[in-house]
Amino acid sequence: MKIPNREIGYECREEDKMVVAGKKVLVFGSGISGIGAVKLLEENGADVVLYDGNEKLTEADVRAKLQEGSKARIIIGAFPEELPNTLDLVILSPGVPTDLPIIFKDERKRDSGYRRSGTCIYIW
Repeated sequence: MKIPNREIGYECREEDKMVVAGKKVLVFGSGISGIGAVKLLEENGADVVLYDGNEKLTEADVRAKLQEGSKARIIIGAFPEELPNTLDLVILSPGVPTDLPIIFKDERKRDSGYRRSGTCIYIW
């Protein structure tokens, strides 16, 4: 079964839909794709953490790019070592290397898999 996408008009298969409601999701990168991912995730009930390693950014800079009322937790600079153990899903924005040690820090997620969809990579 195909599902219409109301915003961009293309269809996706039911089996390609990912349920994110109630899941804690990390979005790596605060560029256009990362900000778009945060919006979509929040609209679908996810608890979002937005991370960017660029220490020149401020939380206010990133928050200004998010939709009004966003509850995303924003982390800039150093990555908290305890965070991976609390996540259900990781989304990498384009340009974020896929071989970062932090991506596979949690052994239970290492062999779970990944999927590329459009401009983002999903790791669970």
